[in-house]
Amino acid sequence: MLYLRASGCQGGSGTHVFRSGAPRCRCSRWGLKGWCLTPRSRRAPTAARARPGRAKVIIVPAGPYTLRCRARLTSNVRPRKPNSPTMKLSELSREDRGPRLFDLWTHPGCVTDALGQVVVELQTRIDAAPTAAMLQTAEAATAVVIERSHELLSLIYGHYKLAEREGWLNFWNVRTGLSKGDVMSEVSGLAISVHDDLYCCLHVDPSWDPEHKLYLTIADKGIADVNGESYTLVGESLELGSPPRSVA
Repeated sequence: MLYLRASGCQGGSGTHVFRSGAPRCRCSRWGLKGWCLTPRSRRAPTAARARPGRAKVIIVPAGPYTLRCRARLTSNVRPRKPNSPTMKLSELSREDRGPRLFDLWTHPGCVTDALGQVVVELQTRIDAAPTAAMLQTAEAATAVVIERSHELLSLIYGHYKLAEREGWLNFWNVRTGLSKGDVMSEVSGLAISVHDDLYCCLHVDPSWDPEHKLYLTIADKGIADVNGESYTLVGESLELGSPPRSVA
């Protein structure tokens, strides 16, 4: 099998390599049949593009040349830069302090498959700005919430089933018999909360327990405890016990 290399491409794509007998590429206007191994590069400066002219064809035997040529032709592709931090101090807004004895900084957070919108809240001392460590903790927690949103939904629903079993729903005038897909209609807010000591949790505001709320501690890329206690799911219902799981 023969490989052809053509320069002076009228298509403006520079050097092409062709394999005889394959479907035509853009350079078929030369009367050559071939397949271009490299796509048209839009990064090439205008001055570097070949001008229309007569094609010069070099016939070379099939062999390791093709691999060397492919590597050379693609060596000018710019590598992607590492992802920059997704959360910056400039993206945070400090809420009105009101009667609080701390400052609260908020971020739009993320949108998850199972939970919907989850905001980020960072709690600092009065007149103190969030630290870089707090931002890193918030980023890591956001990744956990996105990755484990269905698991978190199961825990929230398990807490609802616990409230149903304990009779809290009637006390708070909450509908019984909700499915997992409907339980979030009884949750008024979700927030990833990071304190200045780097404690981090998913704060849930359920209508079936507005007094105590629901806190899912996030640590070690998972959920360490629920409301400070160890937990397990028995069927769909959440079982809470003690002592709480250790938090790194």
